[in-house]
Amino acid sequence: MPSGVRRSRYFGGYVSEEGANGLKAYKYAGSDKSLMLKYITNPMYNRIVVYFPVWLAPNLITLSGLLCTFVTYWIFHYYCPLLEGHAPWWAYMLNGFAILAYQALDAMDGKQARRTGSATALGVLFDHGCDALNATVMSVTMCAVVQYGPGVTSFVFWFVAVLVFYSATVEEYYTGELRLAIINGPNEGLAIAAGVNFITAAIGASFWTQQSPIFGITWNWILFIVTCGCAFFTITQNFFHVLLAVRENKAKVEGGYGKFRYRVALTRLLPFLCVVREQKRWRLRLRGLNQLRHPRIVLWALGFLFSKLVTQLMLAHVCDEEYHPVGKTISVIAFLGAHMLFNLAHQELSRETATVKVK
Repeated sequence: MPSGVRRSRYFGGYVSEEGANGLKAYKYAGSDKSLMLKYITNPMYNRIVVYFPVWLAPNLITLSGLLCTFVTYWIFHYYCPLLEGHAPWWAYMLNGFAILAYQALDAMDGKQARRTGSATALGVLFDHGCDALNATVMSVTMCAVVQYGPGVTSFVFWFVAVLVFYSATVEEYYTGELRLAIINGPNEGLAIAAGVNFITAAIGASFWTQQSPIFGITWNWILFIVTCGCAFFTITQNFFHVLLAVRENKAKVEGGYGKFRYRVALTRLLPFLCVVREQKRWRLRLRGLNQLRHPRIVLWALGFLFSKLVTQLMLAHVCDEEYHPVGKTISVIAFLGAHMLFNLAHQELSRETATVKVK
């Protein structure tokens, strides 16, 4: 881009010439304070990764982990299409092992990249994109495991899962580093999710709808409350780090693109919040018909939009560029998502009208 030309803070293309240069210069930075990673999983992964052939591409390892969770997703789609009901015990066991496999492969892809000297910024971007998709895959499957059903609870559970992921990506964009706390989702969170599946395989899915001794709340609601509480703490911590980064880098405002302004930082949340708001309006206007009858379609329409948003944000990070909330492709995906949802809504309303006429 010619010097002196001011780039928009909100609208932009894919990657500029400066962004391409930034992509080549990108180096991953991150820290993980998890005790589970330090004392249990990381030593195990270090012993396993040496048996991987050197020709095995790190991206293939990443993709293999995602495929593990996709397989169990379709199994639960068959047995629990409405995110409730019972699946065979082996399905829960398989899902638990799939989660652990995803966790292991997601950790070992980076080790394989460093071991073979094939670590690249595009590999980081691919890994992050797979993680973004898996946030929807795994959260929807877990809704079926713990019997949240097709109502609002499943939507909120999905929303909490992806919001944690989005806030962590925003923090990485502003601080330049992915920092994971002593207890975090990629380590302890996935281990707990696997444990939930193993427990369900042993005692049955009906356990989650039984009342607990704690104020008579069902067990799945206890899990829901704990999940939301942990997510709130994590999200608060992420945005606290963002505000610190903005305050510490105010000097960059004059020479940069306004990235380090409080107002600009807050607007980076607008696309994600708009997606959620429109889904709420759509669901309320149609009396929740589609959410109740086709919960997976609703959540996947939102999940694809979320994956696009978070991948675009990560692309800006690895290219060291300004993040444009409204890019060239987001409008197309938003249109397709809206078209799919409203087409489904039209079918449902037509079916309801036909039913009323028959009566």
